Amino acid sequence: DDPVHVDDDEGFDVSREVRRLLNEGCSDIYRQLGQQVDRLILVEVMNHVGGNQVHAAERLGISRMTLRAKLQTLGLTPDRTPDQDEGI
Repeated sequence: DDPVHVDDDEGFDVSREVRRLLNEGCSDIYRQLGQQVDRLILVEVMNHVGGNQVHAAERLGISRMTLRAKLQTLGLTPDRTPDQDEGI
């Protein structure tokens, strides 16, 4: 997937992204844009709440499990190390 094109002054321009993907001949525009928008939202919210998934889920209006699944799908969670797994 291509990186999200964000103009710092204007934010994410969905129309421009749709046109870019159409011009590139993409056949899964809906999925790609959905993931790009999810990534932008999740990064902003997670930064706002200092990485607290419970608070992020509350602010987003989704369950913590849904948030965790979205973060994992988008590769936004750090890989667990063996040290972290031992404490479980």
